[in-house]
Amino acid sequence: MSYQPSQTVDDAYCKIEEIYESVKGCERTELKKLLDVMIQTEEAADEKMVETVEQIREYVKTQLPPSGETSDEKITFPTVGEFAEEASADTSAHVDFFLYDDDDVDELAEQGLLATHYCTVCKSRKIKPLHMHSHSLPMETMRYIFREVLTPAELKGKMLLDVGSRTGAMLYFASLYHGGSLANITGIELSKAFCEVQKSTVRQFGFKDITIVQGDVFSDEGLRLLASADVLVFNNVFEFFADIQAQRKAWRTVSETVKSGAILITVPSLEAALVKIKMKNTWAKETPLHYPHGAAEATMQVHKYVKN
Repeated sequence: MSYQPSQTVDDAYCKIEEIYESVKGCERTELKKLLDVMIQTEEAADEKMVETVEQIREYVKTQLPPSGETSDEKITFPTVGEFAEEASADTSAHVDFFLYDDDDVDELAEQGLLATHYCTVCKSRKIKPLHMHSHSLPMETMRYIFREVLTPAELKGKMLLDVGSRTGAMLYFASLYHGGSLANITGIELSKAFCEVQKSTVRQFGFKDITIVQGDVFSDEGLRLLASADVLVFNNVFEFFADIQAQRKAWRTVSETVKSGAILITVPSLEAALVKIKMKNTWAKETPLHYPHGAAEATMQVHKYVKN
């Protein structure tokens, strides 16, 4: 998919062009200097945030195995959909893509810390690559969400809820990029071990605006959070953690509980998640997104909706 500038970018370009045409001579030089300073300031701020995220990654790595799994987490391999044929305990490996990028995975494999292939006939050389699954998004994708998908105006004074917050990566990005705008940043996570990782990271890096809630999103407290949130993030939150009937119940509850006008960020799309369990999205309207040229597959799976 080729890059297409959004209407917002087109409008901004027209305004800048209009302003540029309205000034002459040395004023144009000063205007160009001002734009350069603005761009450099934004880039410097982004670089600083990326450095902080890199420090967070290294810290969280010390608390989890490369798979990013915990002992109290139950993985349920899909029985329908695109992963059904390839996903099983024998033919799959889990790796956390927030903590480890492709180069990291190769290095882990070289060190013997992560298997990347399986034998189709025991003890033979007939091997196949393991199917790699991650329940976290890579850094590039989270930067895209908080720099391009969610605007400061949409987040100002609002509550963001990450459903199934795992390592807390989405929460850290929300705080770093929009901590001054968001009124509340909350993650709800069933795993006690993951909650301890998040709480430890929050303390270590001094996040004052992040709240971690341990529990089921469909408990009384979880439902209260679902109903209160203005922005909700669902990153493949049910498919690998619930059977088909439980997934259907989960999405019905989400559709009935999330308030009208709330923004949903989903990976993959609601349509892709629901078609596997023979459901349809009739309760949220998709907002078209413009993906960066050469975007990673995970980034292309990001979708944005507004609840009817």
